[in-house]
Amino acid sequence: MGTVVQLKNQINDSYFQLKDSVEEKLFLNPEEKIKSKLSSDVQLVQKMTDYHIETGGKRLRALLTLGSAKLCGYSKGSRDINLAACVELIHSATLMHDDVIDEGLLEEVKKL
Repeated sequence: MGTVVQLKNQINDSYFQLKDSVEEKLFLNPEEKIKSKLSSDVQLVQKMTDYHIETGGKRLRALLTLGSAKLCGYSKGSRDINLAACVELIHSATLMHDDVIDEGLLEEVKKL
């Protein structure tokens, strides 16, 4: 019989290895680009933006984007950071849209 390997440990190790390999790019902070692009004069949008930024997360999509750029040999400039921020922006937008839809559905259920 073979050995059982804990997949969770392997996933965690892989995540940290990837994060360490792009640490210099993370230092340039795609998070700040995301925050500046999501700012809004509309109070509700700004409130949702602040919530999603503050809750953070692993930013796995940004890590995968930066890791892919590194694997493809991209090392000059900041286009990879801009793309990583864009990917996170799209993800954040879908989360915010989902929150709006869920709130709308909740209001419809309350009317019933």
